[in-house]
Amino acid sequence: MARSGARRPLVVAGVAMAAGPLILLLFTETTPLVWLAVPYLIFGAGYGMLNAPINNTAISDLPDDQAGVASAMISTAKQVGSVLGIAIVGTILVSGTGGNLAAGLVTASTLAWWLLAACGGAIAVIAARAAGTPLPVARATQTIPNGSDIQGSRRPIPQA
Repeated sequence: MARSGARRPLVVAGVAMAAGPLILLLFTETTPLVWLAVPYLIFGAGYGMLNAPINNTAISDLPDDQAGVASAMISTAKQVGSVLGIAIVGTILVSGTGGNLAAGLVTASTLAWWLLAACGGAIAVIAARAAGTPLPVARATQTIPNGSDIQGSRRPIPQA
């Protein structure tokens, strides 16, 4: 991310988050359970790649005294989004099986996988089509009023 900005990791994350559910659409009732690990790992890797570029992009141009608030808001939004996503996908699954998940989970999950793939695709498209130069990367070194440099920390470096 330091070399190319936040756009590339966001696009890769979105593609991975779309690919995982699309692979799950290929599964049937006879697919061995061990094969579930492949799309889940792909989706999980994509979801894990979202955190750094989103936080970095959100706080890169903010003053130091507002970075904590922005980071807290991002974290809250991700938590609320995860809870809503789980509730929506759970509702889709239960309504598609008439309350008996064991009877038609593969069929009922089709809409859920399409929804998750669409969300991942939206992330990739939005990141790829974002106007302008590569999304910013937070400054690694900052100068403080007494002339010291801060590298990777917001605390002043003691003067020798």
